[in-house]
Amino acid sequence: VVLMINDCSGKAWFDDISFSDVTSVKKYKCTSAPDYQCVEDPNGPYASLAECQSACKAPVTKYRCTGVPDYQCVVDPAGPYNSLTECQVACKDGNIPPGYTLVSEDDFNGSTLDTKKWRYVEGSYAIQNSNLILGVDNNGGEIRGKKPDGTPLYQFKYGYVEYRAKLADAGANKGFSNQLWFVNVPGQSPYGEINITETATGPIDDGNNPYGINKMNVTVHCPTQPSDVYRPINTRIDLSKDYHLYAAEWTPTYVRFLLDGKEVFKMTPTSSVCVPQIYMYLIAGLCKRPNTTDPDQCWPCTQPGSGSAKLYIDYIRVYQKI
Repeated sequence: VVLMINDCSGKAWFDDISFSDVTSVKKYKCTSAPDYQCVEDPNGPYASLAECQSACKAPVTKYRCTGVPDYQCVVDPAGPYNSLTECQVACKDGNIPPGYTLVSEDDFNGSTLDTKKWRYVEGSYAIQNSNLILGVDNNGGEIRGKKPDGTPLYQFKYGYVEYRAKLADAGANKGFSNQLWFVNVPGQSPYGEINITETATGPIDDGNNPYGINKMNVTVHCPTQPSDVYRPINTRIDLSKDYHLYAAEWTPTYVRFLLDGKEVFKMTPTSSVCVPQIYMYLIAGLCKRPNTTDPDQCWPCTQPGSGSAKLYIDYIRVYQKI
């Protein structure tokens, strides 16, 4: 502090006087990672320690869900999820319609098939890297959610069913059929069946027919009416190159089919078609056509199966409104 005193003689003299009760204002800054501590700094942006401490916190790691086809959680500063767990819960059910709850699932994380959920029917299978692989010996394979006597291991009526799978292909051969579907519990009448897809191996085919590894052939069977509902959905992609989500939402008034969370077809009742109203159980299979004597066997195959073909299933899940 500088004090100027005039002694009336017209001259001024100066003296430096320090006042102990005059104190400079302290400033603070926040250190960066990994400490995030408040320290004194004359040029700091914070006028008080409390203000600095309030602002000086390690940033929350954010996450987002990658979506189709992986549905994985990755770090993203702009992501909507504040924790990995929060992201994983949301990402798992990211494309499930509102109001549904997971009621049954198999992620195939064990070393053998869970016999409380499935019975192995034919062909061959393996469980590797949390995948069910059907057709490991290139002769197809199938699992069903019922016992040999027809008793269902798990049954449901209405819901959202989702398979995450990488379909099998056999190059130019058109003798295998990838089948993801559910069918009525034995003993119920009338018969009902919902095929999320029946996709034949073979080259991509852009014609208006069911053939080709790019076709997601969806079908609703309800024989109380004279007609089934069938649509060959041309996805325009090779479904054997990567994993995709194959799903169907089944309600009392409609059935809609989805690929990677996007609706590809919706069926509503008419005078000639109906929505099944009975309990069903799950099936997953890779059907190998052994001959050409039965045109309906392993539909939509067009020739005996040959070559290498394996269907990979990451998980199967059922959601319901409860």
